[in-house]
Amino acid sequence: MVAMSELLLRADSGDLVSQSDSYMFFIDNTDTSSMKDAKYLVFGLGGCGLVIQEYVDNYGPKWNTARKEINGGMESLHATDFEITPQIV
Repeated sequence: MVAMSELLLRADSGDLVSQSDSYMFFIDNTDTSSMKDAKYLVFGLGGCGLVIQEYVDNYGPKWNTARKEINGGMESLHATDFEITPQIV
């Protein structure tokens, strides 16, 4: 029997110790469902789930590198901060 490693996940709300074969889920929305901003009249909700060890080994480091390259630090990225030019393909 292979022993599972434990991973420590830190968040503003506190620490969580989890097994590396557990799943983690990311869920986010486009802002609020009130749709009061005339510039953004669509509400969206999306997410993904993956095994924690997969995130630690592959996705986490790449995502952190992208955030540092885009905004110089680990701050959150928001689509509204980018100028979007629609293109017809």
